[in-house]
Amino acid sequence: MKLPEELRSQPIMAGGTALLALIACFGFLATIVQLRETTTALEASTAYEIQKDARELVEDLRSHPDFAALYEGAQPKDRKQALLDVWLMINFHLSVFRQSEADGLSADFSKTFAADFCEFVTRKPIAEAWQELTLLGQITEPQKRMRNVWCAPG
Repeated sequence: MKLPEELRSQPIMAGGTALLALIACFGFLATIVQLRETTTALEASTAYEIQKDARELVEDLRSHPDFAALYEGAQPKDRKQALLDVWLMINFHLSVFRQSEADGLSADFSKTFAADFCEFVTRKPIAEAWQELTLLGQITEPQKRMRNVWCAPG
């Protein structure tokens, strides 16, 4: 007895459909792996750029005698310039904080920068500069929020 043509083609179509589904699954998994690798590479590149920018900022600020004096607890000749330099450092960290919140940085990298920031703003002369900048309206909610999130105990 001979089977009708449509019954003979159904197993072939089912096998073909299963094969296509399997190929699609492998393609989807390969895409996920590629996206993870791309995300990791992007995080590494961003971290490198941030570290480079941080080194340049620190080198620049070290060359400012007023910032250096304030940082060491001495009286700067130009307090306004020293406060501006402190504000620049705080706002550099704010940009890193925002990238961290947008999941653009690894958790370990963010923790390192948070620790650096907290060490910086808890240093007595910088803490006093923070207060002064707050009174001048230069420290606003974004900076305060960053400090609360990054420097909160626990």
